[in-house]
Amino acid sequence: MYVLVDAASLGLMVCNQQARQLVDIAERIKRATEAAYTPVHPELPGVTGFSVLQFTEPVKIVDCEKVAVNAVVVSPGRFDRSPCGTGTCARLAVMHCRGEIQEGEVFKHRSIIGTEFSSRVRGTTKVGKYPAVLPTVKGRAWITSFKQIVLDSTDPFPEGFRVGDQWHMPPN
Repeated sequence: MYVLVDAASLGLMVCNQQARQLVDIAERIKRATEAAYTPVHPELPGVTGFSVLQFTEPVKIVDCEKVAVNAVVVSPGRFDRSPCGTGTCARLAVMHCRGEIQEGEVFKHRSIIGTEFSSRVRGTTKVGKYPAVLPTVKGRAWITSFKQIVLDSTDPFPEGFRVGDQWHMPPN
């Protein structure tokens, strides 16, 4: 579940120069929003709260298509390098609900680093008792690594470990 915030309403822009401010403010907004309201998924009651905030910029018309920039901040304060597939779906749902996009209309969503997804609402449905959209999102991805993970039977930390470093987590 997402919190969507118009960056300009806070005097901000979605850009690298304001990245630190965006992350800091996003984390504060998520916590303040959850203090006032904790959402519960309508079909999965174990799924609650906000872990993602999307800063939005206004939709513009570019080459006859709707285009907008966004920055998605994932807890604990990291940017998604992509326009974010689920974030694009969230934005499509809000736009459709407000009458800002029609079924079949193309919406191009750009990330803080300029990567782009092309999307559209292909139909509507319900999730629980709530109206919902059936989105289609396409983009491009690149393989960045191949990994093989092994577990030695004598490893004293078979489930890993945490320390209170850059991830802002208390140590175990």
